[in-house]
Amino acid sequence: SPTQFPTDVPTTSPTKAPVIATPDPTTSPSKTPSTPPTAAFPPLVYVGDNGSPGDGTFPLGKCQGDCDDDDDCEGVLECFQRGEFEPVPGCTGTGTGGRDYCYDPNPPTPSPTPCPDMEIVVNIVTDNYPEETSWILTNNCDGSEITPDEYVEKEFSHVQPYCLPLGEYTFVIEDTYGDGICCGYGRGSYEVTSNGVSVASGGEFDGTEASTFGSCSATSGPTASPTKGPTAGPSKAPSQGP
Repeated sequence: SPTQFPTDVPTTSPTKAPVIATPDPTTSPSKTPSTPPTAAFPPLVYVGDNGSPGDGTFPLGKCQGDCDDDDDCEGVLECFQRGEFEPVPGCTGTGTGGRDYCYDPNPPTPSPTPCPDMEIVVNIVTDNYPEETSWILTNNCDGSEITPDEYVEKEFSHVQPYCLPLGEYTFVIEDTYGDGICCGYGRGSYEVTSNGVSVASGGEFDGTEASTFGSCSATSGPTASPTKGPTAGPSKAPSQGP
């Protein structure tokens, strides 16, 4: 019988704004996606427009909308009057744009879970073009990497904590346009701490900026002093506008 060959199935790539990149001949290490623990917060849910429908949905529960004032919310909850997609305290997700949601203004404070090894916290304050900002945190001991979701909120502080194994890490922040995150188009900044000690910070750079800290031979004790690499020029051409 004739030999049958497998049929290639075309892969659909996600649609993105075109970016002209310079090929990197270096082989990247195996990438192991990692995300911080998900907070035990309910998602934003739009159930009706300020008192309608009148089917017993109102008063609204925590993280439900749309409310106009505190009377639309049950118990001690209050109506959080927000901007288009402003985060609602104690809730996850973006909800429906331009809608207000009920929230607890005095939530209980959970007891923090101690991190036995390295508690690394990445704080990014975005500029006016948050989609241009990204970063990679690489464990130089095993090659694993952590990357964030795309930033969409401008001039907003994004704090992301991670509990990671002891080791040496390199943090690289990138701006695809090549002008950093401060101070031409907003006053963005970044800081990385390891067990409460600042190991990388800044905002004024070109395409990328890198900092290395920790040690692959570390088993316990204080975090090693960070070694900051020189600021690299933009490795990519500016993002093409629409």
